[in-house]
Amino acid sequence: MEAIETATEEELVIAIQKQTEPVADDAFGELVRRFRDKVFGLCYSYLHNRSTAEDVVQEVFIRAYRGLAKFESRCKFGTWLFRIATNACLNRIRDTKRRPGTLPVEETILADPRDDFVDPSAGRLHDELTQSLERAVASLPDRQQETFKLRYYGKLSVRDTAEVMGVEQGTVKAHYFAALKSIGKVLEQELGKEKIFYLLSET
Repeated sequence: MEAIETATEEELVIAIQKQTEPVADDAFGELVRRFRDKVFGLCYSYLHNRSTAEDVVQEVFIRAYRGLAKFESRCKFGTWLFRIATNACLNRIRDTKRRPGTLPVEETILADPRDDFVDPSAGRLHDELTQSLERAVASLPDRQQETFKLRYYGKLSVRDTAEVMGVEQGTVKAHYFAALKSIGKVLEQELGKEKIFYLLSET
């Protein structure tokens, strides 16, 4: 395959399924490059621990690579990948509950994982905002939490979020609107309106 960087997801998946080395490895490497940060953001939003999220991200891509032989193009690769990631996170949470004390706590709530660099002068504000957001999200009903995490941390479109969750797009919109409304109320009480706008300006 020529120009791996410009190939579509579908073309990359087909190259992997043909198992022609080194093209298959290069193609999968490109998919990892495109999706790793989003998958990490989603995993972190569930696990609240950087090292654990990194472990689950690696697990997700291993599962994806092994499962691509049976992958059908009825849904997007990204949608399928996020479904794997969500299930992997939920499994890790269940395992942790069965084995209390196994999840490191030193990084449970830190800066937004989507940011590779945070200006030190804004670090205290950023941490305050992020911690308040984590608490607000944790207070949501399960389906609203899942919707918010996929849309905000995973940066999925409404359509892709609906496919991952197995619901209609209108349901996603309703859950997301309700989540934002509830989160907004919690954050306004804790932080004030100006800081809320700073935190949620990318949603």
